[in-house]
Amino acid sequence: MLFCAWLRSLIEVDESRLRVNLYLHEGLDLDGAAEFWADATGIPPAQFIKPYRAIPDVGIRHNEHERGCPAVVYSSTTALRTVLGLVEALLGCDPPSGVAQLAEHSTVNRIVVGSSPTPGAC
Repeated sequence: MLFCAWLRSLIEVDESRLRVNLYLHEGLDLDGAAEFWADATGIPPAQFIKPYRAIPDVGIRHNEHERGCPAVVYSSTTALRTVLGLVEALLGCDPPSGVAQLAEHSTVNRIVVGSSPTPGAC
């Protein structure tokens, strides 16, 4: 899974803090799905949270994902700070300078006489 590979390459992951929440329709093989996602993510089945078993609604969809949909969760303040720092570095920029704001303001006060040239001045 891309998220697991990305997380593991970004920070030193405490593997015991990884969790998988599996969404799987009733009637499908939960043990087989858990085994598949354990192999795909490298997270042991013992770290899987109680799965959500959806009741299939034949009126909405006719296909069901045999292996379900996993959600990988990693809870760590250090990881959060690292990821937020990375996002800020990628998306952020320097704070706006005051020079641009000065250039946007008029240099004359049109209300005060003598603060701007009068018509007809040479």
